[in-house]
Amino acid sequence: MRKRFTALVTGLLALALCLVGIDAGTGADAQPANARASARAKAVTYDVDMSGAPLPQNPGNPLAGGRWSVNTGYWDSLYPAYAAATGTDRAYLAKSALQPRALWFTIGNSAHRPTAISSYIAQEQDGDPSVLVQLAIFGIWGFKGERNRTKHKLTAKERATYRSWIDQASAQIGSSRVAIVLEPDLALAAKRSDLAKKQRTKGLAARQGLTRYAAQTFAARNPQAAVYLDAGDADWLSTNQAVTLLQSSGIAYARGFALGATHYSATQADIDHGAAIAAALAAKGIHRHFVIDTADNGRPFTYGQFYAKHPHGFFDNSAPCKKPTATVCNALGVPPTWKVTSTSLPLSAAQRSTAAQLVDGYLWFGRPWLRNQATPFVRSKAIRAGMYSPF
Repeated sequence: MRKRFTALVTGLLALALCLVGIDAGTGADAQPANARASARAKAVTYDVDMSGAPLPQNPGNPLAGGRWSVNTGYWDSLYPAYAAATGTDRAYLAKSALQPRALWFTIGNSAHRPTAISSYIAQEQDGDPSVLVQLAIFGIWGFKGERNRTKHKLTAKERATYRSWIDQASAQIGSSRVAIVLEPDLALAAKRSDLAKKQRTKGLAARQGLTRYAAQTFAARNPQAAVYLDAGDADWLSTNQAVTLLQSSGIAYARGFALGATHYSATQADIDHGAAIAAALAAKGIHRHFVIDTADNGRPFTYGQFYAKHPHGFFDNSAPCKKPTATVCNALGVPPTWKVTSTSLPLSAAQRSTAAQLVDGYLWFGRPWLRNQATPFVRSKAIRAGMYSPF
């Protein structure tokens, strides 16, 4: 199995190095069809059953089947950087640029653009409605700036703006086949046992209500939208904290929850953590599935491990690895796929069973090629994230 996987990746990178002639364009409306088709063909190559094992027993999985779209430049600098690169840089950039990944839509970048989401979906599907397009909807922290987001209590006007933006997003999505990671970093302020105090003093309760509105809206109006609410990571919220957060934020209206949005825990740890959350929800009569971000956990580490090694560092801007033996650094993880039991990631029998039944997919909604996981694009980070990835 390992030899077949290595051969597959080697073949992909060799093919990527031959694509010097691709013109990816530089703007949302300049995406040539040949670039899109080429990128999508390579993404599908990863999505094969390399072990020969039966497909996961998850018959209701909305992410299964069809193609997953690859962004070739819409509000995104990663693919254009790959298209312009040569040599080994191009090969390392290919490991992320040619993968399906979620594009983040925020109040700041899309509330005043009434066709931003619909234009992106149309570009990605390119006339094929079976193609899955992945979105991250990020708006509850979008007021008063990133640095003040945990201190700012939303005004009535801001709450109305958010609801209007969600209505607009829902209208643009329509009946399109999409996967939505809803409010990544929702779990930010729900860390400790004083959750009730945080809700009162930092506006978390209002934000949970808005997230619930978003989940309910997508459920009612978008029949092919698979929505996953942020639930933190294995190194962040306890099972009880995650369940409380999810119930208050509209898990009753969503397909499930998402783990790993801005953290770097091991995928295996997230499978175990997700299983515990799913069991606790099931005990309350809420049966849900989950997805795991694997964009940046190729060499996993926890929040505590990071600050033990970098006491004056900034977790959101974790540095990429600089050598094959480096630790507490980020590197690309398992390529995105819905065939979660058919990757080279080692899983225990229990983890394999959990993944087969409850994990809808490994998605890439983390962005290790961006500074602070937000902006701007940093070419050197993208290269090194691919260079030292074990996958």
